[in-house]
Amino acid sequence: MEPKIGVATFVIRTCVDNVEFLIGKRINDKNHSNNVWCLPGGGVNFKEDPKNASIRETREEFGIEIEVPKILVPYIYSSNLFGVSEKEQHYITLFFVSHIIDNSNPEIMKEIDGKKHSEWKWVTIEECKTLELFDHLRLIISNDAVCGFLRGYKNSLCWR
Repeated sequence: MEPKIGVATFVIRTCVDNVEFLIGKRINDKNHSNNVWCLPGGGVNFKEDPKNASIRETREEFGIEIEVPKILVPYIYSSNLFGVSEKEQHYITLFFVSHIIDNSNPEIMKEIDGKKHSEWKWVTIEECKTLELFDHLRLIISNDAVCGFLRGYKNSLCWR
């Protein structure tokens, strides 16, 4: 079986003392887990640049425009991620970091590709760890190096 290639994006905003990122609560459907929180993301299309996939998936799922994302970390794992198949599958997910484009309003989020999320919210790493999370998000925020990077991400100008 071929590995599945995907992207997931930490859409970051900096606050006075914290760094927050945007997550959405997934609605149950035939392909995904029920009521778990996730980053915007999805599959990379044939011949699509993963950065463009990150921008596209964020627009489709969260209805916002982001700046060209920066790669954070690739993450490789095998899982029955969505709980819909008896077969284990192999995933390679590229995690990115980005910001909302200044004129994009994060308070007015709507999905372009259908209803996949019931709600959205900004969270810190600590808040995120208390929620029921999509497998790959749970795995990546348990990585101390990734969390250290995100916690230290105070000056958003360094990424622009």
